[in-house]
Amino acid sequence: MDELTAVDVLLLPDATARARAEELNALLREDLGQGFAFDETHLPHITLLQLYAAADDLDGLNQAVDAVVQETDVGAVRLGATGLSGAGLGTPPGVVVAAVDFEPAEEVVRLHEALLSAAGALAANGGSAGAFFTLPGEPPVSADTVAYVERFISEHGGERYAPHMSVGLARESLVERLRGDARLRFESRPAALAVCRLGDYGAARQVLRRWPVRA
Repeated sequence: MDELTAVDVLLLPDATARARAEELNALLREDLGQGFAFDETHLPHITLLQLYAAADDLDGLNQAVDAVVQETDVGAVRLGATGLSGAGLGTPPGVVVAAVDFEPAEEVVRLHEALLSAAGALAANGGSAGAFFTLPGEPPVSADTVAYVERFISEHGGERYAPHMSVGLARESLVERLRGDARLRFESRPAALAVCRLGDYGAARQVLRRWPVRA
């Protein structure tokens, strides 16, 4: 590993949301002919917190997350999908990372804020492409993804936090057509909370620690 690791503290969704993510991902890939497919190293997820952590701080990060999990009923979180959006992240012109947006319900916002308070102090500056997970033969992580993680807390944390589930690369025109699709109206609950190593486009590539949600 690099001296810094690009980390995502996230929710792994239940079967309902996973199935919807996989359905949308297949649709986007059929239309565009490129982009990642969900598999063992590309996991559907809802980000709670992204940061660079020093290798020596990963144990401390896990302990901070564990403390939040022990004090929080993560199983009470409900995620209501509201539609589809897209944002450029080192993507070609006219192509975006598409994401299912969720209502920022009180439970998920409180969980984000608790993790930010507990683990945010471990955030390190100066991340590079080497901090991310890639398999042999894969291209290096884009500079836009590297910068996004660096700025996550300042630009997407606290009051700016917006829960979403990335579902792949898409043409902007297709995202517009799908905004009102009935498949984008569903409720999900978390199956687990996890700390994962990030890949390009904010993909959750490698689970470092996992906390199953109590039934």
